[in-house]
Amino acid sequence: MSSFINFTPEERLVKARVKLQKEKPFWSYLTMNLTFVETKDLPTAGVDAYGNLYFNPEYIDTLSDEEIKGVLAHEVMHCALEHLDRGKGKQPDLCNISQDAVINAIILKDGFQLPKGVILPTNNSIDLFGIRFKKLTEKTSEEVYDKLWRKLGKEYKRAMKQIEDAIKKEGLKGFDEHIYSDGKGKKNKEKKCEACGGTGKTSDGKDCERCNGKGKIKRKNIDWKKKLVDACSHARQQGHLPAGMERIVGKLLETYIDWRGLLYKYITSQIPVDYNWGRPSKKSHSLGIYLPAVEKETIDVMAWVDTSGSISHKELSEFISEISSICRSFKNVELTVGDCDCKVNGIYNLKNANPYEVVDKIGKNLKGGGGTSHIPVFNWIKKHKPNAKFVICFTDLWTDFPPVNTVKQPVLWVVAGNWRNDVNKVPFGKVISLPKNSDDD
Repeated sequence: MSSFINFTPEERLVKARVKLQKEKPFWSYLTMNLTFVETKDLPTAGVDAYGNLYFNPEYIDTLSDEEIKGVLAHEVMHCALEHLDRGKGKQPDLCNISQDAVINAIILKDGFQLPKGVILPTNNSIDLFGIRFKKLTEKTSEEVYDKLWRKLGKEYKRAMKQIEDAIKKEGLKGFDEHIYSDGKGKKNKEKKCEACGGTGKTSDGKDCERCNGKGKIKRKNIDWKKKLVDACSHARQQGHLPAGMERIVGKLLETYIDWRGLLYKYITSQIPVDYNWGRPSKKSHSLGIYLPAVEKETIDVMAWVDTSGSISHKELSEFISEISSICRSFKNVELTVGDCDCKVNGIYNLKNANPYEVVDKIGKNLKGGGGTSHIPVFNWIKKHKPNAKFVICFTDLWTDFPPVNTVKQPVLWVVAGNWRNDVNKVPFGKVISLPKNSDDD
């Protein structure tokens, strides 16, 4: 018998999410970004890119507690993998089947239970329309969709109605609904403010602070790539990162976002994340339960700008621009910047600096123009910043490297310039290549 038998369907969803905090921190971190919306418009459940999980209360009542956890993991993974964007323009039923097959393989592998009647892989494999898909957790939904589309599209000469009929004949269907925000489904509307019940007023007649007296709150866009990377970092620190999730996230970032996403991934993976039970999360009030606040500790990061003669003014401008972006994007990073050619020329403390201060402090003071060596850079770090957690080197890679065993911190090489050196020559660390300028020689 369900332990939530005396609770409403929404309360069961909330309590299942809370229970995940101890059991599965990766999934708990992600599901904290979901907003539950009761509806009779859907037979089961559905999700949109804004983190709204629409659920039919009668459907939730048919599920066990463990199946509700599986539904939460399934729905939030659609958001985290950005399926609502990646599915646009595709045959919707076939896309839903492909995405559900991959997601369900991931969450089944992590020990979740799923409701009956859903697409259930077995041993990380599944047969769909006569095609055997193995190692589903190592595939993207696009890989599955493309194979199915090639077969059905060729068989039915890409007639969408006939493909739809073939799907129905097979009895295959994703159990949930994907709600797009581009006019193909429910659009992103304002929602009723939970704090004031949509009245816009508090009990004493004052304007509600949460909705500024409007009674409705506009749904906010969520950076799901950021949430996914943060969830991995949080779960990794607790020793509960789902098997293979690092590879899944890495493949997603490398395939679907630009190099800035990779830079973001490597910085955020170094920021410790924890729950603080000493003060409640801002979501606690609207949910009616006490939830811990998510806290990120501050870390010390070093960034080095290559100012050697092989670096052009355009590349230096790119480097400074990206350092400004780091200052703007990561409030938990205490950034120290150095410039170097074959020696260390200058050091700049950019703690709490805004983009204008970055240009003022660095752009006007860069020195160099000689040869390049990163040996003095890591000697300086060893002497002056041994506790730095992370090192970013902006360079064209025409440089000398120190011995691998002398470098203690994770290193990210951000490489620019149309005449950049071979990235395969880097003996340690990760490499990200900035796009080349097509208008350069």
